[in-house]
Amino acid sequence: MGVEIDTSRWTLPKKILMRSHYIMMARNEDLELAQHTDVQLIRPELEHISSFDLDVVDTAIQIGYDEARRMLN
Repeated sequence: MGVEIDTSRWTLPKKILMRSHYIMMARNEDLELAQHTDVQLIRPELEHISSFDLDVVDTAIQIGYDEARRMLN
């Protein structure tokens, strides 16, 4: 079950706002994780998956798993 959001009709300001949100979230993660020396951050390419797209959770998990294996090998 998920919420399907058609982003093809979004205006440029809305796309910029969403991108700014993702950048802000990443920055907050960086600041928090900078306090820990025993953490390796893995950021797979998931920009094509919306935070609200719950139908592709398994796909997102697999992408994260594959990226973790790539980084650790």
